[in-house]
Amino acid sequence: MTVEDLKGVVHSDPEIMGGTPVFVGTRVPLQNLIDALEGGGSIRDFLDGFPSVKRSQAIAVIKAGQLKMLETVGYQGANGAPQLRPSVAAYLDILGYKAYIDEAFKEKGKSEKELVRLRNALDVAYQYLKERTIKQKFTGKLDFQVRSFTDNLVIGYPIPAHGDALGVLLMVMDYIGYFQMELAREGYFIRGAISVGDLYVDEDIIFGPALMEAYRAEQELAVNPRVILCDTAAESFRGMWQCQRKVPGVLVDSDQRVFIDYLEQTVMIAYPDDRPFTEFLEGHKAAVVAKLKQFTDRPYIRAKYEWAAIYHNAFCDTYPELFDENDKIPHKLLALPPQEWIATPAK
Repeated sequence: MTVEDLKGVVHSDPEIMGGTPVFVGTRVPLQNLIDALEGGGSIRDFLDGFPSVKRSQAIAVIKAGQLKMLETVGYQGANGAPQLRPSVAAYLDILGYKAYIDEAFKEKGKSEKELVRLRNALDVAYQYLKERTIKQKFTGKLDFQVRSFTDNLVIGYPIPAHGDALGVLLMVMDYIGYFQMELAREGYFIRGAISVGDLYVDEDIIFGPALMEAYRAEQELAVNPRVILCDTAAESFRGMWQCQRKVPGVLVDSDQRVFIDYLEQTVMIAYPDDRPFTEFLEGHKAAVVAKLKQFTDRPYIRAKYEWAAIYHNAFCDTYPELFDENDKIPHKLLALPPQEWIATPAK
């Protein structure tokens, strides 16, 4: 990772610290963050010690380091033959897709409008995934694989031999969180699971135990519009949880399933350096309320969107200084009681 990789975040000026790479707008060397993280410290510890550095700057450095770590990783062996690789795998499903189709064909002309709406929503969400790979300016090859099958999406991200699953897992979670939000705002809620294990992906084949683990978890365990971490993925965070440290971007549900906290990832991505993205929260609220009203006579389906409403309100309660009752989904629409999610699993 070079200063050029971090243009706008870190710079080198002969007049500042003798040309030592420092964070832009400060005299804090980049090496201070590297030393802090290698010593087992957290981003918060570093920022507390160097308040002139913005949180967004520190995160940009960490993400650039993670991306650099993934150079030259692929699903081809030295001779070009297909090869299983330790990977982060995700299997995602649009919740209630059959109901969308059935509803779309009840009224004349509605099916084409629904098709256009779905296509536009997927285009926006997929574009984010595509941009994430295009903007990774590697000198080698990265096989970040995304495959879609109507209402399903599979993501495969190989883990480099000299790295570990954590960095790759955090990136995949970041991508999926944004994907979830973009589709949710358009009324399409995602359920899925993430695993870590052997996988192979190319243009025609998706193969390996990591895919099957994620698929089974989505089918049997995810239940609600949430993307859960299989045990093989959650294990990557075990050390942080043992130290009672919150893992960014995840929460633990009442069934002890760890899931992606996509509201935190998207609404608060720039906070506290910049304002929360309230347009994400407003769009999410409107979409959940619409689903609650749509399925008033179908309690089994409605319960899934009540879960989404309770999650929405719990997120607002996390930031009482920023959000109030106007940002929340009215309790009169809910049959289920409020729920408080936790940051670490029970021991």
